Amino acid sequence: MCGRRWASCTGCRNCATLPEGLGPVIGVDHRRVLWGRGTGAATYAGALRAAIELGGFRTEAVVDAPAGPYVPPGRAWRWAAAMAPWPVGTGAPEGGERLARDAFRRAQVHFDIYGRFLRLRGPSPPALMHWSYPLPLRFVGVPNVYSVLDLIPLLHPALTPIRAARARRMLGRLRREAAHLTTISEASRQEIVATLGWPAERVTNVSLAVEVPCDPPVAAACAAVGVVPGDYFLHAGTIERRKNVGRLIAAYRASGSGRALVLAGPDGWGAADEMAGAAGLLVGAGPAALAAARRPRVIRVDWMERAGLMGLMRGAAAVLAPSLAEGFGLPAVEAMALGVPALTSRGGATEEVTGGAALLVDPLDVRDIAAGIMALDGDAHRRADLAAAGRVRAEVFSPAAFSGRLAALYSVVLSLREWPRP
Repeated sequence: MCGRRWASCTGCRNCATLPEGLGPVIGVDHRRVLWGRGTGAATYAGALRAAIELGGFRTEAVVDAPAGPYVPPGRAWRWAAAMAPWPVGTGAPEGGERLARDAFRRAQVHFDIYGRFLRLRGPSPPALMHWSYPLPLRFVGVPNVYSVLDLIPLLHPALTPIRAARARRMLGRLRREAAHLTTISEASRQEIVATLGWPAERVTNVSLAVEVPCDPPVAAACAAVGVVPGDYFLHAGTIERRKNVGRLIAAYRASGSGRALVLAGPDGWGAADEMAGAAGLLVGAGPAALAAARRPRVIRVDWMERAGLMGLMRGAAAVLAPSLAEGFGLPAVEAMALGVPALTSRGGATEEVTGGAALLVDPLDVRDIAAGIMALDGDAHRRADLAAAGRVRAEVFSPAAFSGRLAALYSVVLSLREWPRP
């Protein structure tokens, strides 16, 4: 059986007619309009799709625009389309995709108008739809699974521009729309159960896949930024309040380290305030920075292609990630997988996922962060021990392990006879 709500299978494409060795078709979301520069959401969704396929399933992406040049619809069209109360038709699947024009933005407007999810339907639906984010969309007639990575907008509203009231309405509506929720750490799972009142059996921690290149371009990445391998610390991520960059800069200044601090990532919410403490330390990235006599120094790098970022991470003396709130804490685990020591926050998801293989600090205490930086700066043996432990710990988050966790979950969800279908 393909796992639909009816008791008898009539040989649909989701199981009986598939070639031997292929599993059911799992739908995923792909927001082509919004993912031009490879955001964190895009990275997660891409890893999700790869893991599903690694588990022996076929995938089919719901896209909001065809490939190639895109002319977005006008605001009037979007509002008119979003006001329609009936399900939105999608195209037939073709080349692993099905088109639902402007569906992701229309769904947000639809939710604001009606307080419910925009429904999608189309020919040859997938056996299951897995949304990589709590989007206000639901594919009718099949179980819908939603990834909720964290509850930061509800539990730490001062750290994000996301409106807490709207996020709570969205997450509350999931009780009527979702067959199951996935999340990426046990800490997040417990918060979802406790805060939203979800039944524990309907929330699964599938964690993440953390995949890094075997031989990232260290020399080229360092030369482009203007640093020497091993002679800098790296913070990788958006410059925003939640990432605690302001305290990190203050701690770096207090540590007295002669190594540079490289901040690699685009500006986010509150970036100017977070960077204010770098006054007098900030120098430009590039070859000219290599010859700068000023030490300590903070080097600011905007968005980088992933290969370059991984090269910069592999060449760092340590990765510093004392975030204030995380659902997982990806940069620290990526560093561990690359054999680079990591410093991250004590408590919550970051302590959980690093599993004793990272140096933990109090993210609210500048002196504690500074002490951590000094410990990494002056003790090569400790850096080596952390690097070795990190490689072992990172194996828990291999693509194969992630794929296995997803496959086990899908087996359960596809066996359901009933699921929410308002």
